[in-house]
Amino acid sequence: MWFTFGMDKRCDVILLGAGASRRFSGSGGPAKQFMMLGDQPVWAHALRPFQDAKTYHGISLGQIVLVLPADFDSTDIQTAHPNLICTTGGSERHLSVYQGLSALHAHNSRADFVLIHDVARPFCPDAVLDRLLGALAKGATAAIPALPVADTIKQHHDGYVEATLPRGALARIQTPQAFDRAAITKLHEKGLLDGYPDGLTDDAMLFEEAGLPVKLVEGAPELHKITWPNDIGPNDLGPSDLDKAETMVHTSAPKRFETRHATGFDVHRFADDAPSDGHIMICGVPVAHDKRLLAHSDGDVGLHALCDALFGCLASGDIGTHFPPSDPQWKDARSDQFLAFAVDQVAQAKGRIVHLDVTLICERPKIGPERARMQEAICAITHLPASRVSIKATTSERLGFTGRGEGIAAMASASIELPFDEGAHIDG
Repeated sequence: MWFTFGMDKRCDVILLGAGASRRFSGSGGPAKQFMMLGDQPVWAHALRPFQDAKTYHGISLGQIVLVLPADFDSTDIQTAHPNLICTTGGSERHLSVYQGLSALHAHNSRADFVLIHDVARPFCPDAVLDRLLGALAKGATAAIPALPVADTIKQHHDGYVEATLPRGALARIQTPQAFDRAAITKLHEKGLLDGYPDGLTDDAMLFEEAGLPVKLVEGAPELHKITWPNDIGPNDLGPSDLDKAETMVHTSAPKRFETRHATGFDVHRFADDAPSDGHIMICGVPVAHDKRLLAHSDGDVGLHALCDALFGCLASGDIGTHFPPSDPQWKDARSDQFLAFAVDQVAQAKGRIVHLDVTLICERPKIGPERARMQEAICAITHLPASRVSIKATTSERLGFTGRGEGIAAMASASIELPFDEGAHIDG
């Protein structure tokens, strides 16, 4: 596991869908990215693997940019996907990539890495994303998926063979391709100023031309690209690329998921005989208060309860199991790293968080004025949209220890989806 406290990194995504699809559509007909596969267009299938908050090797997927043709009205897409950035592409693929990078910059992206993907490859397996971001986590600045070449490859000219290329030294390259964001941006800026290399077909070529290393990782047959209307180029032979993609939509076995729910509870006492720091931590936010909490860490009851709810979904103990108070390294530790760890544990189990809910119980401080900041803080830690994070507050009507102002409590619930475990299933 490559997760390290305080070192969580972000990877944004650029989806290229601005091409005219001249090889696929010829001089007429819709571009391939807008053709329907099942009940959705090709671009929507390509978007799906990147939409959920996912973390691979401590690198979480972040903002997504969809690059579209200049004459395309993206209003409906933007309405259906308000968190998606839509931008206009250029006349060539590399110019569309630059437009995508510029859109990220304009939206103040702080991502360390970027994935660049052609929407003409609508099925991207999680395993490929895991391998690509795993390579970045180990220090690569460029990583691309590749498949071995099965056929003998001949170099030819004017219809005659000139040479047979060594098959073992060749690979079929796919997308998405993963890059250090600053490095790929600098290379595209250089290309705009000095001219791009001739015959540029993917972004990894910019690294090659600059003499920079490009790491190959194992690709996937599912990343087959929709290129030709028929199986081999313009010849009327075999099923079309779109037909093959349609078959994948209808015949690929859907992943079975199970939904799990769990709750968490935490409480901390206020110290009467210790000086106040002027604030206490609640749901990742410092809130003004005249008393200090008695706790081994920062005493954030909201985040502690959320951790226990997530650990409960995974049946992996509680917060004390993973961060025992007897361990001095957690003395005065920030609780955001505990929640980040719990989120990473869900990702390591190939799951996804569906919803988080926290109820804070106290007479003071007042939670209402800080609720939006607390929600924003939890969203930042978990990489969830605000629609999946709920924060509520109540008092105990001056009853019990919270009613007497002796402490603060929190209840939390979490819902996650995990791949269905056939071996753990017990029939009634």
